[in-house]
Amino acid sequence: MGRIEVGRMDNPFVITSVCRTDVIQAFEEKGKTKAREIARCLTNDEMEWVARKMADDYCNQLFWQSLRIMVEAIIERRSMKENYKGYDIEKGDDGFYYVEGDVSAGHMSTIEEARNFIDNTLIEGR
Repeated sequence: MGRIEVGRMDNPFVITSVCRTDVIQAFEEKGKTKAREIARCLTNDEMEWVARKMADDYCNQLFWQSLRIMVEAIIERRSMKENYKGYDIEKGDDGFYYVEGDVSAGHMSTIEEARNFIDNTLIEGR
């Protein structure tokens, strides 16, 4: 984990955007050619309207629940990090443990494996 930097409480962070390529993907079941026709016929004003409506829909339905889930994931991830003999061990999103700065360690299934790697490879290898 890097240096903790906290900005103003009202500093916004962009969540997502929508573009005509997204429209093509959304309408792929109609076939690529038809999906492209649909995307090409939309004006910028219409795309802005779609973006506003999608933002409203997201905020009204999933925003608060998703926000809580993502922040709880960060809090949980922080609790899964430990410093062992000067080396940081962190659990990755894939569920495996990693020793900071050593990609040769591979995937370790338990924190004990990561500690053993530090003891047997990094410390003895000094």
